[in-house]
Amino acid sequence: MKYQIAYISDSGNTEKLALGIAKKFSEDEIKVVNLKENEMTDEADVYFICFGMNRGSVPYKILECAEQLDNKTVIFFVTCGLEPREKHRIEVGRKILPFLPNNCIFRGVFMCRGEFPESVLKTAEEKFFDNPEHEYARVILEDAQMSCGHPNQFDIDNAYRIICENLGLK
Repeated sequence: MKYQIAYISDSGNTEKLALGIAKKFSEDEIKVVNLKENEMTDEADVYFICFGMNRGSVPYKILECAEQLDNKTVIFFVTCGLEPREKHRIEVGRKILPFLPNNCIFRGVFMCRGEFPESVLKTAEEKFFDNPEHEYARVILEDAQMSCGHPNQFDIDNAYRIICENLGLK
């Protein structure tokens, strides 16, 4: 096995992205690991580590996995409800880099939208209806509309394009 996708998904967004990426490879060249059920193995050369952002934090399990990537190549894939911007991608990289072994080949961070959890939407709606001037609630509701259906096939294709560009694949 050459590739391994290891992911954590609370809302289903990251799982959708991870499984979509996996479908771009043949079954004999990639292994998919749900980190809530199993541990990442040391059998691959290249790792695609996937997780969702929640209030800018990187899950502890992902940082633990990063520490295991001795002599490995890695690309991180992140889903988030808000429109990901370059500054977000850089910030995620800053949070992860201290946990990567010095001889790990870090190939960057890919970010895409994911749908907002229903609980976040409900809270934002309540705050907005109580106070239509509530700026944070308005932003969340606007971003939630833009996030519906993500990650979608376009996001998965973009993630695969990033893989191909970074690893020299066709």
